[in-house]
Amino acid sequence: MRKNKMLTVFAVLVFCFLILPLIIITVTAFGKGSAITFPIESFSVKWFVKVFTTKSFRISFLTSLEIAMLATVIALLVGIPAAYALARSGLKGKNLIKSVFLSPTIVPGIVIGFVLYQFLVLTLRVPVFMGLLAGHFMVTLPYVIRVVGSSLEQFDFPQRKRHGV
Repeated sequence: MRKNKMLTVFAVLVFCFLILPLIIITVTAFGKGSAITFPIESFSVKWFVKVFTTKSFRISFLTSLEIAMLATVIALLVGIPAAYALARSGLKGKNLIKSVFLSPTIVPGIVIGFVLYQFLVLTLRVPVFMGLLAGHFMVTLPYVIRVVGSSLEQFDFPQRKRHGV
């Protein structure tokens, strides 16, 4: 296989463009000053201590953790049987059903979040926690179906015997 040097250089530049801001933010988070300076003048963890001692942050963090866990469990409870049914079925429209299940991955997450907020929370007056749970479930379900389904399609299921044949 021939290597394309220009493609390699381009890939490295894109990688640097994506990773460099993350490195700068991580390094400056350990700075002691109240403003972002790079390189940092002195090392400190005071910002991390401040974040984890702030009550509103702790409550938000625990709420996010609770929503993530619940959405994952519900997505597994719904996604595993759906993936199994899709892998074992001989339906003619199986690919269409898979496409419907996987369609939320096409739409950007910010769009899904905004639309769900508008519809569930503002229009239907669903509690915010339940709206967030529904949104996270909708985003995680396609990944469960895709991962579990691709594994199940590799199985060699025994053929069912038909009576009277």
